[in-house]
Amino acid sequence: MGGIKEMKQSQSQSKCLWVARDIAGEIAKGERQEGEAIPGMSIMASKYGVSPETIRRAVSILAGKGVVEVKPQSRTRVKSVKNALKYISYIEKDNELRNAYHSIREIARQYQELNSRLLDTLDYFVERKISLSPVESPFPNYEIPIPDDSNLIGKTIGELKFWSNTKCTIVGIKKRDETIISPGPYLSFEKGDIIVVIGTAEAIEDSVKLIRQL
Repeated sequence: MGGIKEMKQSQSQSKCLWVARDIAGEIAKGERQEGEAIPGMSIMASKYGVSPETIRRAVSILAGKGVVEVKPQSRTRVKSVKNALKYISYIEKDNELRNAYHSIREIARQYQELNSRLLDTLDYFVERKISLSPVESPFPNYEIPIPDDSNLIGKTIGELKFWSNTKCTIVGIKKRDETIISPGPYLSFEKGDIIVVIGTAEAIEDSVKLIRQL
């Protein structure tokens, strides 16, 4: 019962805000001038298809924003076009925030759904004890030390045109204190470097010859 009551209250509030927004819009567009009396409760209720209580609440909102003026024993009159414009601007910004809020909620919902599916998939692998092993390369790695007196020292990989001359790929350079994986063409060779290559036996043989000839 509580849920139905809250839903009805929410619907009533929405109608009230809709009426207030429409009246403010008429004032902002100059359809109602400052000092002009707006129609009575029953006429407005008939126009918008709502109860007089909804109209009363809508007028109360506009009065609180300084858009209209309500005096006892007198008809409600337009107070400020400027305030009507401010109220409409406020409503539009509020709607933007509400839309952004709902968008974020939807993104969060989708994230939770994807996260749940990911966890289910991981559980599937764990339960079946599936292990994934990397595919072995058809070509073994081969290490070629650079001679201390090699003319290769100081040159870059790009200058050597290694692949063009040997059809072998440099997959790493072992230096004294680190190993550089997939070195770029601008990396310079230094004394003590070890070139790690991959390729066919013939290509590796050509690589060794090239380095020793330099």
